[in-house]
Amino acid sequence: MELPRFRGHLIPFEGRVNPFYPLDPNKPGDVRGAESLSYIVNLIVNNALVYGDIDITLDGKLDDQTTVPPEGNYPELAGTQDYLGINYYGPVRVSEFVPPIDGFPHLNVSEYDPLLPHNGLGREINAADFRATLDLYARYILAFLITENGTETREFEQRGQDTMEHVYVLGQALKDGLTVLGYLHWSLTDNFEWTEGYAPRFGLYHVDYTSPDLTRSRTDGTDALRDIIRAGRIDHGLYDQYAGSCYPSDGRCSP
Repeated sequence: MELPRFRGHLIPFEGRVNPFYPLDPNKPGDVRGAESLSYIVNLIVNNALVYGDIDITLDGKLDDQTTVPPEGNYPELAGTQDYLGINYYGPVRVSEFVPPIDGFPHLNVSEYDPLLPHNGLGREINAADFRATLDLYARYILAFLITENGTETREFEQRGQDTMEHVYVLGQALKDGLTVLGYLHWSLTDNFEWTEGYAPRFGLYHVDYTSPDLTRSRTDGTDALRDIIRAGRIDHGLYDQYAGSCYPSDGRCSP
């Protein structure tokens, strides 16, 4: 698919984005940390490319003239972003940390509620927060391209359910008027991850790294995405076929 060149150029911003929540909503440091990280990760670059606002000190203000470049509004930057590239995998909980940057560390689900659905890398699975992420970015009134979305299935085969739930949420966003240029699942095959090597399994097709020809086999995520594409929609029957039940990693469900 060829992306439209809206103003004679094509400048996206793509990054791993998600809602940030305080580990303890009643702890001011956790609340401040979550707000700080959300601003730094989700908003600061887009504020520069959409509005022209440069915040070097990451404090939410544009008044420091000692930075390089000086903080402030740069009209030549405003409007230079054509669409938003969204890499979404799940929400993040944040604990208190000491300045200069509030909000570290952000935590894996095993550190706050190991019973929640999660993948092999400890990330919480939560399709509702996929929509929360899109709603957060809707303030920029730009089209979305979902550049990465999926889950890691080293321990649990739950890609079909994850795929169905997230594509369904994306369809609801389209129905509600958000502009989405496309959806790219991460990934087609298992791949090399920068910090974890070949151990994680992100592929719609599983790769047997022990075989000489790297044999590939389909996952239930392959079937889910195929059936969505064939139908051109997600009805109740299709949704219930892949989703609607407990994830294998959901420790809150009865055996």
